[in-house]
Formats: sequence, structure tokens, C-alpha cells
Amino acid sequence: MVAFIGGGIYGAAVYYAGGLILHWATRLVGGTTFRQARHVLAFASAPIALSLFVVWPVRLAVYGEDVFRSGGSDRGAGDVAFHVVELAFVAWAVGLLVFGVRELYRR
Repeated sequence: MVAFIGGGIYGAAVYYAGGLILHWATRLVGGTTFRQARHVLAFASAPIALSLFVVWPVRLAVYGEDVFRSGGSDRGAGDVAFHVVELAFVAWAVGLLVFGVRELYRR
């Protein structure tokens, strides 16, 4: 229960702080509203949320509880492969962020 409440608080903080940072960064090149910056950031972060439902269940099925411990059987080529897949989701999110900001300026 504490993890869900803490995750909600953390998510809200990242949503507002990240939106504020994106708003300030876009003001240098023309500007968006704070609301637009938050919305673009939220939609762009969808692939990262998706990776929690796609990558992590497979990783837990392969390695079990070793994922939550240092060392163990979750080291090596398999671990590198999971990190590459997670980085692909991050790259997808960054691409969506760039695309979203670009679309805001296309008006």
C-alpha cells in the first residue's frame, strides 16, 4: 500500500516538475504553455509505462527474485539484453517527446 501511495506522489512530482522543466526549455525557442508541456511529457512517457508491463514480467519469469538482489543469476548477456530492450523503450519515449514538441510549434 505504501508503494502505491509513494509511486503516485512520485509520479505527480515528476509530472509537474518535468512539465515545468520542459516548459522552461521550450520558452527559449518560442514557448508553450505549462499545460501543453505537461501533456506532451505525459503522452511521451507512455512507452516507459508500457515497458513495465512488457519487459518486467518476462524478466521476473526468467530470473525470479534474483532481479531484486545484487549478484545472482541475473548477470551476463541476458541482463544486457533486458537493458537494451528497456533502452529501446526510453528511446521511443524521447522520440515521442521530440515529435510532440515539434508538433506544438507546427501550428
